[in-house]
Amino acid sequence: MASNNPAYSSDNGILYNKDKTEIILAPQGIKGNILIPESVTSIGWYAFSGCSGLTSIQIPEGVTSIGSSAFSGCSGLTSIQIPEGVTSIGSSAFSGCSGLTSINIPEGVTRIEGSAFSGCSSLTSINIPESVTSIGWYAFEYCSNLDVTIDNSENNVTIGNNAFKGCKSVTYLK
Repeated sequence: MASNNPAYSSDNGILYNKDKTEIILAPQGIKGNILIPESVTSIGWYAFSGCSGLTSIQIPEGVTSIGSSAFSGCSGLTSIQIPEGVTSIGSSAFSGCSGLTSINIPEGVTRIEGSAFSGCSSLTSINIPESVTSIGWYAFEYCSNLDVTIDNSENNVTIGNNAFKGCKSVTYLK
C-alpha cells in the first residue's frame, strides 16, 4: 500500500486506518503472536476473523473497544489479555475460539454482547467484574467446560436468554 494513501496504512500485512488508531483487517493466513501497536484504540469488526493460525495477541492499554466478530473463528488462539481501558466486547467477538482456555475481563467493561464467547469449548475460567451490567444473549453458549460465578450482590446485572446455555455450571449469587 502506498505511503501516500489518504485513508489507510499497513504494517506486516495488517490494514489500519491512516493514523493507525483502528485495525481494519488482518490477513487470514497470519500466524503466531501478534503485538498490536500502542497507537491502536479500536479493533474493528471482523478484524482478525478466521485467523486460525493466530495463537496469542497482545492488546495495548489504549484500546477501548473490541468490535463484533473481531476474533471469531480464531481456533488457535489460546490466551488473550484484555486491557483495563476496554469498555465493551462486541457481539461474537471471540465466538468459535475453541482453543481459548481462560480470559480475564477487566474492571471497566460494562457490556458483554451476545455470543461474545459462544463456542469457546476449552474455556474453563472467566472473571466477570462487578462493572459488567449486561451479558447478552448466548454470550457463553456451549462453553461446555466453563464454571461461572456471577456476583450480583452489588449491581443489577441483566443476563440475556441462554447466555450460559451448555456451560458446565453457573452459580448466581445475590
